[in-house]
Amino acid sequence: MRSPCLSLACVALLAGCGDSGSDDAVQLDPDPREPESMATQPLRPGLWELSETIGEVDQATMRAREEAEIEEDGDRRGETRTVCLPADYADRPPVEFWSGAGNACAYDRFDAVEGDLGAALSCNATPGTVSVALDGAYGATEFDLAMTVTRTGTGNENITVAGRLEGEWLGECPVAEEDEG
Repeated sequence: MRSPCLSLACVALLAGCGDSGSDDAVQLDPDPREPESMATQPLRPGLWELSETIGEVDQATMRAREEAEIEEDGDRRGETRTVCLPADYADRPPVEFWSGAGNACAYDRFDAVEGDLGAALSCNATPGTVSVALDGAYGATEFDLAMTVTRTGTGNENITVAGRLEGEWLGECPVAEEDEG
């Protein structure tokens, strides 16, 4: 099973792969939501681009030279993905928005108040557990969060990866094509 969020980048860095996406600027439309939904939905529904970068890596058995190489090359070792945030989500995005589809994760905490977002997720990584902590600034169409991912219970040394998760609203979600029958 794939580990969530930054741990995706962690898996990529340990495997020696990964690439960040393009830096194309996107013109954002005004937020059409009613003020009531804006108060309960901290992030604008629609298509988002999420970009991860790796900062510090800490594992007791990893040599300092290996950690330094990973940290130095972290901006190329992250991952960029697009995610559709549904219009009908309640007061917090579905946990899959952060973790990716197919990961067994749950919120331990989620707070988004006056431009500050903090969240904690716990995920079953089989083997072990992945804990994800997010903390930073957000707006309806963008966010910039410090992220710490810790994997424990694998039988090996625990590994902690610190980095950033940035998100930018790109527009409406693409309309899914219906199967013809």
